[in-house]
Amino acid sequence: MVLFIKVLQGEHLSDSRVDYIRMEKALIECKNSSKNFATDVDGEVGPDFPLEIELIQQVLQVYLPKVSDVQTRDFSKFHEEISNIIAQI
Repeated sequence: MVLFIKVLQGEHLSDSRVDYIRMEKALIECKNSSKNFATDVDGEVGPDFPLEIELIQQVLQVYLPKVSDVQTRDFSKFHEEISNIIAQI
């Protein structure tokens, strides 16, 4: 089965091509000598390598609409609001 399909079905963790690691901090370096790799954050160009990633627990609060409000609410600014919150962390 294609790995992407497994991800969508939640079955990718048992795939031999997937390494699942839990940690609170990570330093990710690019060992490629050409340095032609870019990071990607939600479809946008991310920061340069090395990446320092740290889990900060209980910082981000997410509020979801009631099921009855889903069709009437305007979510066009949701991505921008979340990005601004994360940038302040």
